[in-house]
Amino acid sequence: MEFHFRTRDIGADCDYPAIGWMPPLPAGADRLWRKFGNYGCAELPQMALSQKDGHWKLYLEGISSGRTDSASGQGGRVIRMSLYLSGPVAEGGSVLGLLSAFLFETLSFSQSSHVLEKCFAELIKPGDPRKWKEGGETLQKEIAQSICRRLSGLSAPFLSESFDSGWAAGRNEVNLQRFLCCCRALLDGKASGCVVSLPYGRISDVDELRKISGDEPLIAALSGDEHEKDAPTRKFAVSENVGNGGPVPAKEKQSDSNLKPFFIIAIALILASTVLFFKSCSSTKPDSARKDNSVRNTKSSGLPSNSMTNAVGSQNVK
Repeated sequence: MEFHFRTRDIGADCDYPAIGWMPPLPAGADRLWRKFGNYGCAELPQMALSQKDGHWKLYLEGISSGRTDSASGQGGRVIRMSLYLSGPVAEGGSVLGLLSAFLFETLSFSQSSHVLEKCFAELIKPGDPRKWKEGGETLQKEIAQSICRRLSGLSAPFLSESFDSGWAAGRNEVNLQRFLCCCRALLDGKASGCVVSLPYGRISDVDELRKISGDEPLIAALSGDEHEKDAPTRKFAVSENVGNGGPVPAKEKQSDSNLKPFFIIAIALILASTVLFFKSCSSTKPDSARKDNSVRNTKSSGLPSNSMTNAVGSQNVK
């Protein structure tokens, strides 16, 4: 499993361009989050996770390091951490504790614990990032693996085996739990695609996010707007089958809806046939019934019946 981190240090000359990623990112790794760039911000909580062909990539942003950019340690801006991890699905379970802590501490609008912040405050002291940057890539890899081992030891909550996909919703506790189940499905290889939570992404942006996700279909998204925390969930069809236990692929879902017109036509034909049948029955009554009706109609009209008419005619002939 690969682990990379980015942070700042105290001093005006140690912003992101000076520190950068340690160790350096592999080529193309930042495509995972840069394609959602219009909805992201490097200083705000955000995440993206994708899995394809048995390999996952995870990006976490906006984690508090427990340090500030004040040399005195008093006041100042909170220094944030960025993490990038990637690996095979066989190792996906080792980052579930980290991901859970990120969701319920960094992404949650009602933070109740600070496990990650305490970890980073213990692991990274003011001045360390500058020394590590100057120490070269070998040292940076050693430090990164040390941090990774600590974060991999975070406990993961018990999760239901099932997960639902094809939705966008607000960041309340229930939806964070649903989102974590989707994340685990990706990490375990039971689903393929991606999930995102972006600071400037709203529920109404889900169609655009689905287009941006490209060949890694969007499975779930969390809104970055606190006003949408308890907004109704927006459902959408996932463009590909997301794996065993996942939802029906969009094509199959559409096929169900395509059958509805045929059911309607069939019902209409049955009703029309029934009406025609009764009309046919009423127009083809037996001869005896027609004669009885004729007699009844004649009597009711006051006219003589056929037998009476014949009798009168025979008398006239004589």
